[in-house]
Amino acid sequence: MASLSTALGAASLVAQSIGAINPFSFSNNVYLSNCQRSYNWDVLFISSMGVFPGALLGKFCQGIKFGDYNIGSIGQMKVGAYQEFFAGLPEINTVSMSFIKPAVEVGVLSGDPVSQYFLEWRRLIVDNYGNYRPKNGYARNVYVYMAHTTYLPSDIFVLRNAFPISSPQYDLNYEASDVVKFNIEFRIDRIESLNALNTLGTMLKQGVHAGLSLVKNIF
Repeated sequence: MASLSTALGAASLVAQSIGAINPFSFSNNVYLSNCQRSYNWDVLFISSMGVFPGALLGKFCQGIKFGDYNIGSIGQMKVGAYQEFFAGLPEINTVSMSFIKPAVEVGVLSGDPVSQYFLEWRRLIVDNYGNYRPKNGYARNVYVYMAHTTYLPSDIFVLRNAFPISSPQYDLNYEASDVVKFNIEFRIDRIESLNALNTLGTMLKQGVHAGLSLVKNIF
């Protein structure tokens, strides 16, 4: 009994410390100050495409939708007067990201860096002559991390072997003054959840090395 009481007390303290519902009381209060916010996140493209570094893309990404494998089909079998259901093949949804289009002065670049980044990425998949390249030549890992309300990383997801399946599509009109946005859809093989602090350090190192290599290539 002593060990059970100790375990229950420890679990109660943990629940209270993270602001969750205390399962050993009748209180249904949730401390929203300790809950994840939908705006505390960022996306990081490690790889550069041509002369366009992926590290610049994150600040232009305004939204992302992604999810892990779901059970897409369900099998069923009659058992007398009843039914039994069985899990079918898992399916993973298309990842979607929305970007804003930066305005670039003529002569500075051949186009805005966001559109040009995905144009160069598409050329890795299919070249100008219609030749397809192997997947290991165009699939890239993309990182998404969520931050705590203190802006320290809380969750990091890696989108394995991502590649775009759509190009920027523009919807322009004279009746609105909105910022130009477009959506890019990706296909991925799987999603992994990683240790936040260790992965963040690795990403920063890779980003620094990629930036130094880019500077050397330009100059």
